[in-house]
Amino acid sequence: MSTQWQGDGNGISYSNAAVAWKLAGLDITPDTFAKFQVLEVEAINAAREQHEPI
Repeated sequence: MSTQWQGDGNGISYSNAAVAWKLAGLDITPDTFAKFQVLEVEAINAAREQHEPI
């Protein structure tokens, strides 16, 4: 999924991610997707924290 991040820091490009998941043979259920979104938000927050002035 690292190749599906949008360059503006707004998270994953879901339309591109869906293609990647399909090609990888993954069945993304609503529960799995909800968990993925939690991880995505945490990754965005961590990245923003690293770029904040100290």
